[in-house]
Amino acid sequence: MRVRDAVVACAIAVALVATLSSCSSVPGPRTTPNAVERQAVAAASQYFPQSGDDIEWVQLWTIAQAAPAIESCVDLRSGGVVQADIKFSPAGEFAYTFTFDLVSTKAVDVQRYGSAMGATRVIDDCLAQTPIDNRVFRLDASRVDELYSYYDTRLRRCLIAHGHRIDPAPTRTQFLRQRREGAPWSPYDQVVVRTRAEWYALSDSCPVLPPDLAFGL
Repeated sequence: MRVRDAVVACAIAVALVATLSSCSSVPGPRTTPNAVERQAVAAASQYFPQSGDDIEWVQLWTIAQAAPAIESCVDLRSGGVVQADIKFSPAGEFAYTFTFDLVSTKAVDVQRYGSAMGATRVIDDCLAQTPIDNRVFRLDASRVDELYSYYDTRLRRCLIAHGHRIDPAPTRTQFLRQRREGAPWSPYDQVVVRTRAEWYALSDSCPVLPPDLAFGL
């Protein structure tokens, strides 16, 4: 019995070591940008005088989120002096147009922001902080139905399970029309995270695109 007990104890010890070894090999939370994020930040960095590594971005934004986020940033950075109206190109590229109002008659504000060049500086700073994930526009048109199904049946539910309030999806017909118009619905439209680490965790748990659709984009 003692020999048998020793064999059993040895087997348990081996199993425990194997389990601990397996646990220790599980990767921890991601702490660095992935290829998609680096590409989006690089696109945004053209509006910033420093390198993309210096941009203080938090998350990747959808097209629908980006314009109001940038407009809010402009209002905050200018102390409410500049109110911008941002429009992105219908193709969903990072090209944009803007109009602005100068909500001040103070000489210092007029001197700083009272020209297209002055307003552009603060707008460009905000554009640089708002990297956009526009892979949906590079997706082959034949696979857009798959994307809609993923958004509606999997991604939306995943984000809700992680505590985010996500409105019901538009109809498939509405979604296809929105994509043609350059502003397709995404479950991520209503997601705003507080830190980049929070973005990493959420986007890894609830991928913006499933791997089979994201491959090569």
